[in-house]
Amino acid sequence: MGFIAAFGTLAAGFVSRPFGGLVMDHFGDRYGRKNTLIASLLIMGLCTAAIGLIPTYAGIGVAAPILLTLIRVIQGIGLGGEWGGAGRDDPRARTGEPSPAARGVGRDPRTLHH
Repeated sequence: MGFIAAFGTLAAGFVSRPFGGLVMDHFGDRYGRKNTLIASLLIMGLCTAAIGLIPTYAGIGVAAPILLTLIRVIQGIGLGGEWGGAGRDDPRARTGEPSPAARGVGRDPRTLHH
């Protein structure tokens, strides 16, 4: 039973990632990608620290695994937020195609040196 519970806690973090991507993508449009990335990293760091500070099962009983699962869900939302804004602004960022500036688009052809 403990084996299944351990994988359930792990799965909770993975299942919440797409939701985090949607939520943080919305906030990225509203407040800026940089601010959203900082918030995502802060959420990830605080959740990681909180996981390390959870008392043991012997200390608080069944609340320990419940807290762990809840924190893993919040951590998954933060990680999904990091993925939500990565490469979203420019579709070429996902395809590996050089940016227009790297190709010389919009620059004076007389200044291009190959």
